[in-house]
Amino acid sequence: MVRVLVPIDGSGAATCAVREAVALGNQLTQPLEILLLNVRPHAPWADLMLSGKPSELETFAQQQRAAGEKILQEAQAIAQSAGPACRGFVEMGDAPYVNNDYVSQYHCDQIVMGGRGLGRFGGLLPGSVATKVLHLAQVPVMLVK
Repeated sequence: MVRVLVPIDGSGAATCAVREAVALGNQLTQPLEILLLNVRPHAPWADLMLSGKPSELETFAQQQRAAGEKILQEAQAIAQSAGPACRGFVEMGDAPYVNNDYVSQYHCDQIVMGGRGLGRFGGLLPGSVATKVLHLAQVPVMLVK
């Protein structure tokens, strides 16, 4: 089985990456499994602690997870409609490092990702996450525009 990690953030580039990963399955002689990963930013600890409401941390985490699940459902619908096995995950953390951890943990053979997404700065720094993923990756990375 060939396992491909597809980081998703809800952007058009991430949607294209999902479609490209599905298309890879048509070229393979082995079954394809797609792992979709949405990484949400950590809660703004300083803001929550200064406001005197640390209980908001749990609310923030729940909101982030719900947003990630929505993005995940949309990407899973695209991947599953084409047939390959697909699993989805929502995690909190710094996206390039979480992606790298998933590649190791799930023994991924490749990463397929959008070259420009909806990062923390709304795309003002194009490719900053993709660049970090390229530097950290121990497997081939395909950037999709």
